[in-house]
Amino acid sequence: HRRQVLLVRGVGVIICDWIAGVTQQPIALHWPLGAPPNEVTLSESRLVTPQYQVAWSGATGPLHASVESTTRAPGYARQVDAALLRLGYRGPLPVSVVTCFTNRATGLVRHLHDGDSVRIELPDGLTGPPRILSIRAGGAPSLEPTDAPAPSLPVIR
Repeated sequence: HRRQVLLVRGVGVIICDWIAGVTQQPIALHWPLGAPPNEVTLSESRLVTPQYQVAWSGATGPLHASVESTTRAPGYARQVDAALLRLGYRGPLPVSVVTCFTNRATGLVRHLHDGDSVRIELPDGLTGPPRILSIRAGGAPSLEPTDAPAPSLPVIR
């Protein structure tokens, strides 16, 4: 398992997990959330809280998303209710999973997984005009300009 984490100005945090190996068992990524479960709205490939949103996609098959109740400690000897996002996957390896933590107004429209790379369409805004962020396993990320959305990129809503 390898992980790349990118902080993209004006967009948010983008995490790409590259998982290889041999297993017949399901795998899962767990994301502790700062929000309590009653403030979390889950859809097929997106989660929204009052402060931020999380979008995800997987390379070779669907991810099963669920929100689980847990607790967190905001300070010493204090516990409050919290939520945990679980992204489960059962299928062939290797697989790449991209998870994007952004503000509620940012719309990461398309993700494309292509073997050992991931491409994400970034909206215009603080980063300038719309661009494609390319992430390769073990390589440096790159930004490419785009004139129009590529039709081969699936829409993530």
